[in-house]
Amino acid sequence: MTQINKSIGAIIITAIVVGGGWYLWQQETPENQKEIPPTTQPQYFGFTNFTYGFTLTFPQTWESYITKNRSLDWGTLGASDSIDFGFLEQDSLFNISVFSKSQWQQIVATEEGPRPLYLGESDQYVFAYGTAQDAYNDVMRARMAEIEEIIKTFTVTK
Repeated sequence: MTQINKSIGAIIITAIVVGGGWYLWQQETPENQKEIPPTTQPQYFGFTNFTYGFTLTFPQTWESYITKNRSLDWGTLGASDSIDFGFLEQDSLFNISVFSKSQWQQIVATEEGPRPLYLGESDQYVFAYGTAQDAYNDVMRARMAEIEEIIKTFTVTK
């Protein structure tokens, strides 16, 4: 054999060995061991009310939320402070009301009107919440569907 034929033969054999090795490696690597692109985890962020001492955790979909402080009139039971949570297009999807302990006992004892739902209490306050009756649009309906999970994160801090 000539030197050229030996070189061509060596190149062909090398290509077959390398190609065959690559093929076998691909066949032996299970699908679950191949690189999987990372998935993004949902992001959450916190809200802290330092005045009354409580926190909430919101999903990323609430990133542009707004709060508004107001006083709620409970008629003969007096008024209570309230913090509304919402968005520019609907500024109160839910609120957290802050009651004195004696005021809360009066609210629980009365049968008139809607009653906010108990959240928890500190040494000084009782916290309760209420939600909007309806949403202005589909985006606000989606945010309202998340309120139950947000409320579960309620924590008294003082």
